[in-house]
Amino acid sequence: MNRTMENTLEFSPKSMPWMGIDLVRQAVIPLGLLVLVFAGAGLVNPQFLSWDSLRIQLILAAFVGIAGIGQTLAILIGQIDLSIPANIALSAIFSANVYGQTSNPVLSALAGSTVGLAAGFLNGIGIAWLRVPSLIWSLGLNMVLQGITLVYTNTAAPSSTIAPFA
Repeated sequence: MNRTMENTLEFSPKSMPWMGIDLVRQAVIPLGLLVLVFAGAGLVNPQFLSWDSLRIQLILAAFVGIAGIGQTLAILIGQIDLSIPANIALSAIFSANVYGQTSNPVLSALAGSTVGLAAGFLNGIGIAWLRVPSLIWSLGLNMVLQGITLVYTNTAAPSSTIAPFA
């Protein structure tokens, strides 16, 4: 057996970085901190640890998880997508509006998915075909999607003016 195969089959703390102190640092400490945060929140508000509250938290976390998976895929190929927040907002508003008008969940999901696919297609054109850096293109598309959302919902942009001193 050659030396490289012996190194491959060797079971020692050096060959298994997920064991020992690395396991504690990467898994046990964050989980312990999470338990402490939940225990503290439960002491402050006992309703926080109720089943209804935990269910709502899990439902809301699913949206963040889905967006995180998409962003992870973008980062894995060396890019970044900053248009995700406006894309989610416009898709949700458009989907809710379609559901309110038709009461058809399939059509509503299709409408929201179409908005997301259209934004993804525009990102693909700008980044892959026009070769604009993903940071610049997706930030610009984020602004465009926010503008479309404002026009679609017939609202105005929030004011960022600060009242002058008297």
